[in-house]
Amino acid sequence: EDGEVGPRRQLGLLGRTLWEVLPPVARDDLIRDFQQVVDGRVPLVERTVTAPPRVPGERQRTFVITWYPVRVADRLIGVGSLLQEVTEQRSAEQARGHVLGVVGHDLRSPLMAITASAELLASGPLDERAARSVGRILRASGRMDGIIRALVDYTAVQGGPGIVLHPRRTELSSPLRAVAEECE
Repeated sequence: EDGEVGPRRQLGLLGRTLWEVLPPVARDDLIRDFQQVVDGRVPLVERTVTAPPRVPGERQRTFVITWYPVRVADRLIGVGSLLQEVTEQRSAEQARGHVLGVVGHDLRSPLMAITASAELLASGPLDERAARSVGRILRASGRMDGIIRALVDYTAVQGGPGIVLHPRRTELSSPLRAVAEECE
């Protein structure tokens, strides 16, 4: 609590119970998890626990805890735990997800304008060179749309319920030919 680290602080923990050492975080959940390890004798890996602020103005803290049975010759002699505070990492992940979501959304408007303009040009009479250029613009905007969708999907996977995948066989010769043509 006082910020002291190292061997002196560790010595102060010796002989104290887990409940005396841990901050008062979701105590009922911790007791339930502890009892589950004792009863089932199997580890519980990376359980997320949040702790309310200890003082006004402090933000909620987030911890990841792993519980594991300690055995000697198949006899349970205790329960070990690893506790890691992940408040900063979770905050950074949320900020990154927010930025990616905003960027993905904000890129769609100008891309729609480019695509609509290219489609309008493609609907009129064009010479061969202009038609190829408009075709490249439309293919490139289609790929950009795919990248934006992937960015939005990535954001959904990282910070939400995820996305549904529908795997299928894909012939790559046509897209590769289009990429090669654009690079020319």
